[in-house]
Amino acid sequence: MLELALGLCVLVFVLFICLMAAHFSGRVRMKMLIGLTMSLMSALAMGLFCHVQRINGNPDQGKELVQWYFPLAVFIFFIVLGIIPAVSFVKDKYKREAGDNYGN
Repeated sequence: MLELALGLCVLVFVLFICLMAAHFSGRVRMKMLIGLTMSLMSALAMGLFCHVQRINGNPDQGKELVQWYFPLAVFIFFIVLGIIPAVSFVKDKYKREAGDNYGN
């Protein structure tokens, strides 16, 4: 189980690098696809991390910040970072369609 969580974390990091490359290349649909995949993989890794931590009896008393809250904040950061390109793609698409409907 721990190996799967580690593999998902590595996959999230690789998708993050690909997302940055797609951002600088200007490929909007690719950014949306990679971002949503990264968010999904990060959510799965976060769920596995929580499960493994609970099985192992963590977090220890007084070490919740380092063993629990900081790793969850990193997973949430990657989830949000992956959702942002998808939201901007949808927003731009509807903005363009609304402009076409009004003759702009």
